[in-house]
Amino acid sequence: MAATLSISELPRHWSLRHNNPQHIVVYLHGFGSSMLSAKACAIEDALFQRGYSFLRFTFDDMQADRFFHLTVPKMVDQLRRIVDTLAGAYERIHLIGSSLGAMVLARYCEQGASPAVASLTTLAGSFDFYANRLEGMGADGLQVWKEKGFALFYHYGVNDTIQLGTAFLEDVESYMPYRLRTRLPFLLIHGKRDETVSFEQSVAMASEQPLATLKLYEAGDHSLMGDIDEIIRDIAGHLLPLSSRNADAVADCVHSPAVLSTIQEEIQ
Repeated sequence: MAATLSISELPRHWSLRHNNPQHIVVYLHGFGSSMLSAKACAIEDALFQRGYSFLRFTFDDMQADRFFHLTVPKMVDQLRRIVDTLAGAYERIHLIGSSLGAMVLARYCEQGASPAVASLTTLAGSFDFYANRLEGMGADGLQVWKEKGFALFYHYGVNDTIQLGTAFLEDVESYMPYRLRTRLPFLLIHGKRDETVSFEQSVAMASEQPLATLKLYEAGDHSLMGDIDEIIRDIAGHLLPLSSRNADAVADCVHSPAVLSTIQEEIQ
């Protein structure tokens, strides 16, 4: 790893598995979640075995003690600092955003992504978070949130409900989704039985991107864990063409069976 990577610029809670200085995957977790989700860990294990370095982290403002003041712009700003730091140590950065992490990824790219960013992947992307809350809470519920100054949300990191202030709501209410136009390779994965975020949000985002690949899973729910092996194959296939090293050094890596089958198909 290059000496220019400054650990002090990383979040409070992070896990970085270094494999090579050419490619690193950065995983952005969803709302009320953390870097410890089963999906994040499964994808990390598979891609690390594939030859990629991998960074998982929990957004600082997603920590329980700071959750009340969380906003998406704060998450975007932290992602920008992380990417700029990693760009000094890795040649290419691949971003994976899950649920709300997909909105963070999109808004980061809207403002101009680092030249080091080479690809985008979203999982059950919540590109219109306000629409999700409107459907889930109703107009009256959102009004109560504003009047009380907070709403209670389940936080998977602490396994309990905690307060979220109105700054978050005000931001997502004013945000216009689907503005992103990028020529980065963009893989969008969503389950048709997602009970939290409609798969139509990924359909709408994909329709605006010239290099988008949309993969919908008929029985997939919001977690997507029921299809995780195939999703790993999708992600591996999306990243593989971007890596000249991996095609030349397949025999030098240890791969999971799911990823190995994709590798063999791609290099035949």
